Amino acid sequence: MKKTSSTLPRLIPLLLITSLTACDGFWGINDSDDTDPNPPGNNSNSNSGDKGEVDDIVDPGDNGGTDGSGDGDGSDGSGETGGSDGSDGSDGSDGSGETGGGGSVTEPTTGLDPNMPPSGNFDLTVWKLTLPVSKDEYLGSGGSKAAEILPLKPPSSDLKTLPPLDEGYEDPNFFYTATDGTMLFKTPLYGGTSTVNSSYVRTELRELYNWYPSKSSGDANWDNEGTHVLSATLEVVSYWPDDPQTVVGQIHAKDSSKALVKLQWDGPTKKVRAIINEDPSKGNPFSLDFGVVGQGKFTYTISLINNDLTITVNDITHSLTFGKGNMSADWDKHVYYFKAGNYAQADKAGGGMFEVAFHELNVRHSN
Repeated sequence: MKKTSSTLPRLIPLLLITSLTACDGFWGINDSDDTDPNPPGNNSNSNSGDKGEVDDIVDPGDNGGTDGSGDGDGSDGSGETGGSDGSDGSDGSDGSGETGGGGSVTEPTTGLDPNMPPSGNFDLTVWKLTLPVSKDEYLGSGGSKAAEILPLKPPSSDLKTLPPLDEGYEDPNFFYTATDGTMLFKTPLYGGTSTVNSSYVRTELRELYNWYPSKSSGDANWDNEGTHVLSATLEVVSYWPDDPQTVVGQIHAKDSSKALVKLQWDGPTKKVRAIINEDPSKGNPFSLDFGVVGQGKFTYTISLINNDLTITVNDITHSLTFGKGNMSADWDKHVYYFKAGNYAQADKAGGGMFEVAFHELNVRHSN
């Protein structure tokens, strides 16, 4: 017996997003994951762990787990609370000197208009954006949960008039178009608001599959039957050198406390890695390593085709199959959604900043 979410195929057009330089501000959203099996060793700090994330429009499930686990989505009070992102290990002293943290300058990307908001350069009708500030703080009402910006309908706000995500929304503190036309996700570590059961903040997109305004975003998920692909070209523009780790892409199961996969940038001298959970209930996370990309532009593709999970970063590819090797067949019982953005795996009150610039973002579904 298969899942209960919508399985209508949907072809999502190419979403272009690009880079930009650092700027002052704050706020972002949280994701969670299981105990990090291979901490990168960037510093002497120990990540206290991300306990998950909740989708702000009725998302049951998604609680428990350690780093690689819970990545519930958004601030949906009723569920998808994610796992206890465990302790990301003590990041030993990095002799190679990850002293970075400054911004980088990128070449302008052809076809992107720096005078347009993000939605003027790419389609945002299939995403919602979660911010690391509360609804009360950002919108003037709504409670202590993380604020979200939806497409197709304006946010509820007592303090400001905000357009929908796909109709011109941007904020120079968190999410905006850079001077070269790229799209920047900015996650400041100034306290902020994490999602339910999560200790980290983020500025991150959650995919809305076959969603419309009167529908719960917690139901906007796809069955793994068929072909489902998330691809992006991006770069980490700036980071907090005390703990330089951020998640830039994910597949999460709606009713599991564990993320299937999160793709994590671990610092300018460390390899990008994918943190995978073997089992949707038990977790048992492990890492797959990719090359060092530094603060340069790199490309990733994360695909789930029936029971086959494949991750590519630049020219390195790893593949896994549900029910084979160490991967549980129980993953085939779930429905899924993609996430992309800047989910900082660092102390949310550390005082630093992460900025991730997407040059391209593409989602594709087909049977």
